[in-house]
Amino acid sequence: MDDHKVKAVVDRIEDRYVVLLMGEEEKELHVPLEQVPGELQEGEWVIATLSAQQEVISLKTDKEETEKIGTRIQEKVKHLKQRMASRFKK
Repeated sequence: MDDHKVKAVVDRIEDRYVVLLMGEEEKELHVPLEQVPGELQEGEWVIATLSAQQEVISLKTDKEETEKIGTRIQEKVKHLKQRMASRFKK
């Protein structure tokens, strides 16, 4: 069995597909909505189990990764806002 798991982020939702970006190269993978568990949102992280032919066998939401990345983004935005505010106070 050559199935393997990869982390991916939901890039966008189009018509009847969820578009995932996988790996550092951000390879696009289009997954039919009927294969998606529950309702995914853009920016949400998932763990995809892929076949040897790179077809999605299953998707599972990765709440821990989603929260980790969300927190990191919030911290960066806060830091940028502070920098912008201090720049205008001069």
